[in-house]
Amino acid sequence: MGMQSRRNIIIAGGNFAGLMAARSLSPRHYQVTLLDPAKDFEWYPNIHELVSRQKKPAQLRHSRQHILDRLGHSFAMTAVSSIERAAKRILTADGRSLPYDDLILAIGNTGNIDRIPGAREHALPCDNIANAERIGQQLQRLDALALPARNIVLVGANFVGLELLGEIIRRYRRQWRFTLHVVDALPAMMPGYRDLDGWFRELCAGLDIQWHPGRKVMSVARDAVTLDNGVELESRLTLWCAGDVPHPLPASAGLADPGRYAPVRPTLQSVHDDHVWIAGDASRFPIPLDKQAFHAMAMGSLIASNLRRRRQARPPAEYRPLPIPRLLSFGDTGLMLFKSHALAHPGFLAAKEGVYQGNFSRFNLPRESREWRELGENVLDSALNMTRLAKRSWEERTWLDARRFEAF
Repeated sequence: MGMQSRRNIIIAGGNFAGLMAARSLSPRHYQVTLLDPAKDFEWYPNIHELVSRQKKPAQLRHSRQHILDRLGHSFAMTAVSSIERAAKRILTADGRSLPYDDLILAIGNTGNIDRIPGAREHALPCDNIANAERIGQQLQRLDALALPARNIVLVGANFVGLELLGEIIRRYRRQWRFTLHVVDALPAMMPGYRDLDGWFRELCAGLDIQWHPGRKVMSVARDAVTLDNGVELESRLTLWCAGDVPHPLPASAGLADPGRYAPVRPTLQSVHDDHVWIAGDASRFPIPLDKQAFHAMAMGSLIASNLRRRRQARPPAEYRPLPIPRLLSFGDTGLMLFKSHALAHPGFLAAKEGVYQGNFSRFNLPRESREWRELGENVLDSALNMTRLAKRSWEERTWLDARRFEAF
């Protein structure tokens, strides 16, 4: 097959799903252009570890240009502003018009910070490496100030919020000088598991942490957060982990209802267009799925496989999600969450670290001596961190503390 007959594939979004699709498509058969407004791919599931200095920024990012160059594909550092499905082309934020034979939407979702007055101006989201570093710096600065009260408000006790809280505790527990308010709209943390809320509170015992379950934030000011019950919480630092909402692009193209995720068939094709494939957090699969990186990676790979099957005149395969448990870190301990129950033990941090080590390098497999050296240093850092954790857990007898929480 000559280069002239290559199918033109546009991938919007260069994170887990988009990069997995790109690395699974051969430049012999496909002319692939991946678009993303940021130059680096960031390993989002571990950015909270920057706050406690368990990780360094360089350990959590790859250059998208470097990855795409190695794959023989093209990278454009811009966003898709609109999709013209009838003409099979996309318009970019920098004014280009790009045709496609097939379009892969892997744009994820977007934060809800803009929905609350003052939140964008006065709160720090934990949504990328730069902001995680800023959170770490602001915490360090606040800790050093000679103030009678060092008030922090953490909005959102979801996965991101709990992991961030755990790293703050890991870093500052021995000399805790904060008053930290945790605000969440749900009545309990991880409400689908019996007694898990109480377990999180036990781990925070002895620290000045105040809980505000079942409360919504109405507005954020420079030094205060106002809740829906009228309570005003003083805040020197407001951290925003309050969840995500659907990206508006699919709805603007008629691929989703406004404010909803884009529905897909089991093959991951849009229910509205066979030449638009939607993966990861942007998609709404026929059965509910957790919005997790492992689903996004598997979806990206399947879409690439289905594009190859189409070229071979074979029917597309369906996405069959595996029952993989979710891993959550909380400072010096971890959780493994199954549909039927959850298990807690410090050893699950090693499992999460293994997932990171095993998958992060897949996106940019080392070839040069420098890259092998960096990989070796990264693995060594992980080994040292896990050794220190094991020693600390043994000395504090937490290594023997395994817990089980039933789902309901």
